[in-house]
Amino acid sequence: MSGAASLLIKVILTHFNRFFYNRIRTTKYSFLSFLPKNLFEQLHRFANVYFIFLAALNFVPVVEAFQPEVSLIPICLVLAVTAIKDIFEDYRRFKSDRFINNLPCQVYSRGRWPFWKEFFFFFLSLC
Repeated sequence: MSGAASLLIKVILTHFNRFFYNRIRTTKYSFLSFLPKNLFEQLHRFANVYFIFLAALNFVPVVEAFQPEVSLIPICLVLAVTAIKDIFEDYRRFKSDRFINNLPCQVYSRGRWPFWKEFFFFFLSLC
């Protein structure tokens, strides 16, 4: 390997180690945190809590209005549609983050002219 190539690799690895977390991440969820976080967010809406309360109340024989299983359908449908919408939005954010993180960036070099060098930090995006 030539001296210039080894110097370039050393500079890239130095910047890689120093600025490892210098990337954009706007996604709300990870693969493991999606279900708990999404349910937590959805249960902060009063309407969802209300429908869950009505479904639970319908399982009590004294106040049961109709079959208890039927009362679960609307709330399950609303929670599922909202979760699918959140998955879609989060995936779009992930794709946008990956695109931005793979753009070339300029790195300041104090010693030599030109003072700015362009590097492609495509390996910084670990996702």
